[in-house]
Amino acid sequence: MIEKNRTIKIAVILQLCILLLAAGSFAVSAAEDEASLPSFPLIMQGSIQINGEPAPQGTEITVMLNGNVVGSTTVEQEGVYGDKPSNRLLVSADPQNYGDLEFYVNGIESELVNVDEVRNADPGDTIRSADIVAYQNNLPALSALMGIIVVLSIAVAIKYRSRE
Repeated sequence: MIEKNRTIKIAVILQLCILLLAAGSFAVSAAEDEASLPSFPLIMQGSIQINGEPAPQGTEITVMLNGNVVGSTTVEQEGVYGDKPSNRLLVSADPQNYGDLEFYVNGIESELVNVDEVRNADPGDTIRSADIVAYQNNLPALSALMGIIVVLSIAVAIKYRSRE
């Protein structure tokens, strides 16, 4: 009987040791998993202008970090993005990189008006006034206009020159 009690005590102590070791390994595993979990995206919405005018429907907004796309959306209502859940700009980046985000409108680098609000944000925050301003030159239209002016100038010069 004494031998049986002693065996039971040893078995209970061994089971407790195994249980404590298992609990400790689960805690370490959970801590490692928590460290590798991605952070929530930064949620952005606001107004968007191109050359001082509201951006048209279909305008593409892309956010880049170190050459990688970390967020994108398309304007569904003229001059506004993020007004609906379907077109909110979700930016997946670490908070320490929020100040290095680059914004592009239809592929052209643009400016975020409220940069400090983004820099000071936390993952999962919604920034409702993340206004974007883009300046796009209309080089093809300007080139065509300049070409027309040059042709007209030459035509006028030839016409008046032949009168002399």
